[in-house]
Amino acid sequence: MQVVLKTAKARWDDVEKKRVVEYGSLPVDIDTSVFAHARWESHFQPTLNCTLADFILRIQPILHDSRQSTSQMLSLLKVLYCHLDSNQLPTFAAFLKMQEPEVFEDNLRILSEILKESTRALGKN
Repeated sequence: MQVVLKTAKARWDDVEKKRVVEYGSLPVDIDTSVFAHARWESHFQPTLNCTLADFILRIQPILHDSRQSTSQMLSLLKVLYCHLDSNQLPTFAAFLKMQEPEVFEDNLRILSEILKESTRALGKN
């Protein structure tokens, strides 16, 4: 499955004296395989001390509460990153550099769809 991830990069305009956001998009493959779990283990499990499946259970209640999801943006982006496959996202830092609050809601919808599909796939096994 492939989706188009919304991207945004903010910069400071010295002339206008304001923050300017430049928008873009990035086609990415969705990975709901064991590799997503392996990516979680190598990047986040050592500091968060839980599996990807456990963390997804932890964030499920906040996915549909916009106030909570905004305050937990970094946590949700970690889960999204683990499910994305693209040569243009070699690291979590590279992924974060393409994210700004302006595109968070759109990308949160992608995460919700990924988690629905993952849950459906698990139910078939």
